[in-house]
Amino acid sequence: MYDGDEEKALKEPFLMVGGCPSSPLQLDHTACIMATEGGDYGFPMMSLSMAMGAASSPIHLAGTLVTHNAEVLALVVLTQLAHPGRNTYYGSSTTSFDFYSNSAPVGSPELGLISAGVAQLAQYYKMPTIVAGT
Repeated sequence: MYDGDEEKALKEPFLMVGGCPSSPLQLDHTACIMATEGGDYGFPMMSLSMAMGAASSPIHLAGTLVTHNAEVLALVVLTQLAHPGRNTYYGSSTTSFDFYSNSAPVGSPELGLISAGVAQLAQYYKMPTIVAGT
């Protein structure tokens, strides 16, 4: 693929690393290592929150989006401090928590609404986005 060309490998990475904050509002050691050291190898970074409305974030969708945004931006800032200009994606696997089945229903209407809000936030920050369910 790169024929031993290190510069080409750094310019054209074949994968991306992703870090997930631990809701609510915590950056764990692994996410921080990915944010600070993944750029050493040219890998883009995806900051992806997995907040669950009514479980690890507020029950209302707006409150869940606020928590989600704070978590993602914290990891984005850390990534950019370590490697200014590094390709960074605004990610989401945030959904609501279903107390009836004790699960995080990916595919629920709430996930669609949250993902739409996340897409608007990513547009506001002029960042590419990746959301669950697409």
